[in-house]
Amino acid sequence: MNLPFHTNDTSATRDESGIFYHTEPNRPYPTPPEEQRTPHQKISFLQMAELTVDGTELACDRDSQIVLPPF
Repeated sequence: MNLPFHTNDTSATRDESGIFYHTEPNRPYPTPPEEQRTPHQKISFLQMAELTVDGTELACDRDSQIVLPPF
């Protein structure tokens, strides 16, 4: 089975919250040692989405545009 690997973290302010996670879509499973993987297999993507409350469930739309506040 070839499934993308996910880890995540969350962040919240008073009015907004988000989830941050990375995927490794080309990583083979079972994963061989790092030195045996090709550069293509080591590609990872950092992604983020705004978290919302839908009734009693926490939800996110990873295709929705996010506007970040100025730093």
